[in-house]
Amino acid sequence: MGTSRVDGEARHAHREDVGISVLGPLTVDDSAARMGPRETLVLAALTISVGDVVSADQLADAVWGDAPPASWHKNLQTCIVRLRKALGADAIETVGHGYRLTLPADVIDARRFEALVARGRELSMLGEPERAAYTFGQALALWRGRPLEELEDWEPGSLEAARLTDLRLDAQEWWLEGMVEAGRYRDVLTEARALVEAAPLRERRWELLALAQY
Repeated sequence: MGTSRVDGEARHAHREDVGISVLGPLTVDDSAARMGPRETLVLAALTISVGDVVSADQLADAVWGDAPPASWHKNLQTCIVRLRKALGADAIETVGHGYRLTLPADVIDARRFEALVARGRELSMLGEPERAAYTFGQALALWRGRPLEELEDWEPGSLEAARLTDLRLDAQEWWLEGMVEAGRYRDVLTEARALVEAAPLRERRWELLALAQY
């Protein structure tokens, strides 16, 4: 008996309303309640490579490090099944000996952050500092804490977290620069001082604070 088109679509549909946040503790739709620690680690590892295949061995390394249990293949498959139930049946594709997160990149807050930062840079170069500052502010508002903290013991995860953190520091300075160039000196003096205190070795922050004070 053949499978109906409707049944096939239902089985292969992914949730269109899903949202994955990694700029802070990992959550799906603002809740981590449906995921255990293993599922969280697997999803985090897939998320940083959205659209690309992550091998089963790499996922095992992210979850168990150098000491995976003898049953790790079965345990990993169970994690994938549970994640598919939460995200949609075709949200994670099996490819060879690995898996690929097939959701659109813009459902991930880190990818939206990067897109907003890129747009802010475009507006800065177009000579629109106020719009640029607003866009950088939108990007920075996505942050809720340390990024990808679940993967801090897995090298690819820690490298991606460091990259995102560096981009956040840059975005903070570009936001402040846009506000100063737009003439919003008094509005940002308190924030400028706080940014200097948070990262006193970044010279650009001192320069922008001096400009705002001047």
